[in-house]
Amino acid sequence: MNLIRKKPWWQSKTVIVNLLTAGIALGTTLQGQAIITEYPRATAVIVAAISGLNVALRFITYLPIGG
Repeated sequence: MNLIRKKPWWQSKTVIVNLLTAGIALGTTLQGQAIITEYPRATAVIVAAISGLNVALRFITYLPIGG
């Protein structure tokens, strides 16, 4: 018998952060990426912050995603 608890995918903080990241990337692409060329330093900070958040979530997450 498998006693490992699993949570639905929509309750995963990692999945939520990555979906938000994908939404921001899509919005930036649809905008023509002008914001990246206008604010390259801010863009780099945002990318670094998202990467750091994903790494931090991996350290604090312990339940696997299941059905």
